Amino acid sequence: MLNKFRVAAEKAGIQATAFLKESSNKVANESRDFVQGFSLPGEAEKAAKILETFLGGSHLFGGITKGALELMVRLDCS
Repeated sequence: MLNKFRVAAEKAGIQATAFLKESSNKVANESRDFVQGFSLPGEAEKAAKILETFLGGSHLFGGITKGALELMVRLDCS
């Protein structure tokens, strides 16, 4: 009886270790993919498109360009 418990505990430990390794590898891979897919000009372009859609062609903010948004982001990050 005690031997069955020990074997089951060892099996659970092995499964937990495998799960943790697999999970940490997945997080590391997804983090790497996110960093590789991120670029300030790309994010500024997305923000400019969202802002343009949100403002509906408003002339008040119509002069905000991708470059201006990128500059605002850089100034905010420094």
